[in-house]
Amino acid sequence: MDDFSLILLLILATLIQVLIVVAYVFTVIYLKVYEHSNRDVEKSELPFISIIIVAHDDLEMLAKNLPHFFALDYPDYEVVLVNDRSTDGTQEWLNTLALKHDKLTIVSVSKDVENPGKKTAIVRGIACAKSNFLVFSDADCYPASNDLLLNFGKSFSKGYELILGFGLFESTDKFSNILYRIESVKIALRYSLAAIIGRPYMGVGRSMGYTKSLFTKVSGFTSHSHIKSGDDDLFVQSIPRGTKTKVVPQALTISETPSGFMSWFLQKQRHLSTGKLYRFHTILVLGLIELSELLSIIGVFTLFLVRIDSQWFVLFSLILLRLGLLAVLISTFNSLIHYRSVKLKEIWLELFLSILNPLFSVASQLRQSEEWIRRK
Repeated sequence: MDDFSLILLLILATLIQVLIVVAYVFTVIYLKVYEHSNRDVEKSELPFISIIIVAHDDLEMLAKNLPHFFALDYPDYEVVLVNDRSTDGTQEWLNTLALKHDKLTIVSVSKDVENPGKKTAIVRGIACAKSNFLVFSDADCYPASNDLLLNFGKSFSKGYELILGFGLFESTDKFSNILYRIESVKIALRYSLAAIIGRPYMGVGRSMGYTKSLFTKVSGFTSHSHIKSGDDDLFVQSIPRGTKTKVVPQALTISETPSGFMSWFLQKQRHLSTGKLYRFHTILVLGLIELSELLSIIGVFTLFLVRIDSQWFVLFSLILLRLGLLAVLISTFNSLIHYRSVKLKEIWLELFLSILNPLFSVASQLRQSEEWIRRK
């Protein structure tokens, strides 16, 4: 490929990235405008809600986070805690906690259960939930505010069957933490935009709601029961077109990030294993987005290696424009969710994500191949 063809390819990729960031900006503006649409719902109209949380040997995290779920500003709800085969004293701790909180319903999954795993535990929790309106979270996160359930309840009262909240992360100065936080914002914006245009493809199990009747309509997790993970994104993949869906960014939970790059890689590997089952057009679009990101970053580095002429100046201008739009995006996003997800000075580190994500994907495939060979 000659220099002219290369620069045209890099310009095209960077232009696509500029347009994507513009789309994200309009997504945030849309969500900000429509956040007021829930404010006209009276508390008397809010439905009874069941929060379902699955825990497997998570006693330390439960002790830290579960009390926040009992302090939510909501008229009537229950917390269904599914103890999934824990051996760390979780059951005894929950039994004591139940004496203090009448909102707590404990569901225990025995060690000899058929098809053990989180999906089975969630199904048990749903079966025991008293409400048709279900909200899901995890033991390793806590609500960003006491209004978590209000955001879900007001949307349920307006007839929405699937409600997508956000799950973001606590801030530290660790390099992996910064990258993880940036990626979580990008993921949230992607699935928000998809849901707004009527093409929802995922949500996060740390903050997500749907009706029990919708779960029954799609036969629960049956279509992807052979995959251990995917209780959130693959469930969204299984819902029928036209399902009334709403994105509620203020339904926000906060978690700690993985401790390092290896933990991050293992988590990414689990996510990639479910991504293979996405609809073809979703895989194609997500693949093109990541490819354009990578090519755009290649464009950044080539600027330091070649002479500057008119074509390279166009590329340089587009890169600066994208960076400026990202600053606007992050500032507006933080204002929308009332939480400082990413600092403006950290935005430029996003370029490392565009390099790491393809490497994670390749490493994940190689690791799976090695495991397959060992199992065989």
